[in-house]
Amino acid sequence: MNFSVKLSLMILSLFISVKGIGQITSSGTTLCVGTNLTLSDATPGGTWSSATSAIATVGSLSGIVTGTATGTAVISYSVGATVHTTTLTVAAKPFPLLSAPTVCVGAQRICIDSGGNIWSTSDTSILKVDSTWDFGPTVVSYGFISGVSPGAADISFTTSIGCVVTKTVTVTTAPSPIIGVGNICLGATVALSDTLAGGSWFSTNDSVATIDSLTGLLTPHAEGAVSIYYTTNCYVSGYIFVMDKPVLTTINSNGSVCVGDSIQLYSFSGSPDDTITWTSANNLLATVSYYGMLTGLSAGKDIVIFTAANICGTGNITASIDIVDCTTAVPNASTTTSQLSLSPNPNNGTFTIDLATGTSDPVRVVVTNVLGQKVADITTTTNKSTTVKIDQPSGVYMLSAFCEGHIYNTKVIVE
Repeated sequence: MNFSVKLSLMILSLFISVKGIGQITSSGTTLCVGTNLTLSDATPGGTWSSATSAIATVGSLSGIVTGTATGTAVISYSVGATVHTTTLTVAAKPFPLLSAPTVCVGAQRICIDSGGNIWSTSDTSILKVDSTWDFGPTVVSYGFISGVSPGAADISFTTSIGCVVTKTVTVTTAPSPIIGVGNICLGATVALSDTLAGGSWFSTNDSVATIDSLTGLLTPHAEGAVSIYYTTNCYVSGYIFVMDKPVLTTINSNGSVCVGDSIQLYSFSGSPDDTITWTSANNLLATVSYYGMLTGLSAGKDIVIFTAANICGTGNITASIDIVDCTTAVPNASTTTSQLSLSPNPNNGTFTIDLATGTSDPVRVVVTNVLGQKVADITTTTNKSTTVKIDQPSGVYMLSAFCEGHIYNTKVIVE
């Protein structure tokens, strides 16, 4: 062997003993903060050391490297005077996954991490995950995890350089729809229940209804709607509608109607869901439609009944209606003019009337001509001056005021 070849071999041998290039092998290609990988060397009997222990530490005998901070780490393996080195890059670990540790079957939760690449689950029959990204000033990755069936599965987030963070998620059975929700009457109670035991109950409005947190016994307090929640690891809700039996208002009418004419009666039950009926006590005197339209059939006094019913009970109210033959001007036994004033009389077709009584009552005023034809029909109240105007030729007219079963008649002279 010539001298130049011997010199070259000596230089190469010296380089290897100092640097050890190509001698160290690794169990992985990526090192993240908080994770490990194992280094090895073909030459046995050596020890490991880190020149940058703030970035990565290494077990002196095991060769297990642990990333401690982001950056570049230099790891050495020494056998006597021979030193082999390698350089490792330590990358940041993903953030801890932000999510509750449980999710219900059929429900969904959101996990969030920065940067990112891949969301995955260890068992898709228990847990599935879908992902999306927000490419704002900071790239954020959202993992939407959904419970498939009861059990436990890991959800993992892997960055583009292979760093992984994992969290175990427990999937629990969701409560069933609440049994017993719907309508309830004041004065009653109802025991709500669910097929999944062990949860707790609460009401969103205790002024409408309260509920025992353990037993589910609900007590209503006022009419209205309230949401009831049943919670385990998950929750389900339902509506309670608190009702009362119908409370009716006074029937609003003028108290009389002419034979052949119709008047609209009014009363209110307080709820559009109530079943309502209008009836006449004597269908020979008057008929009443479903909407309260009363039509006079023959003269007499009829009783109208308004009824409303719901699941909590029935209420009714009555009103007396005079059915009057307005084509006749013959006073009956109850006719009087002593309380009815009319002025001026004679007049030009415009005059004022006032029916004085001890109470305030509705009054119907009908003016007819000598043929019995109506020329005016107005509604007013007692103890009140009311102006009446009839656009009729000169002549004599009959004015009849109907109030509380009485007819007050007087003549009107138009000049």
